[in-house]
Amino acid sequence: MRLSRQLWRRRAARNNWANSLLYFLFPATRYIKRLLTSQLVHIIFMAFYVILLARVVFSWIPISARAPALLGLRSFCYRVTDPLLQPIRRALAPYQRGSPVDFSPLILIVLLSIVERILLRLLGPM
Repeated sequence: MRLSRQLWRRRAARNNWANSLLYFLFPATRYIKRLLTSQLVHIIFMAFYVILLARVVFSWIPISARAPALLGLRSFCYRVTDPLLQPIRRALAPYQRGSPVDFSPLILIVLLSIVERILLRLLGPM
């Protein structure tokens, strides 16, 4: 038991030394990690924006059963965006009676952009 603790302390000291050397030689590594994380968050949000836009376009275009790829893409877009759109639709239901235009994707885009900006501010500079 004692030997394993000593070995663990040596490894921890070695890793600390390696990390401090890495940060000494490349002081921008913390910045690069933060930059990559913020870019990943931005890419994820942009992908969701594209999927949401595809859903809006699919709601305007009638798709026949002869195009199974488009049917699969449409069902994927609906499955991904429905969990976020349904609460907004329920909240807007009293105000949209008889309106042919669905404003829930627009509101979702605004809310997601606000959340994205908050996350990017918390992660640091991009």
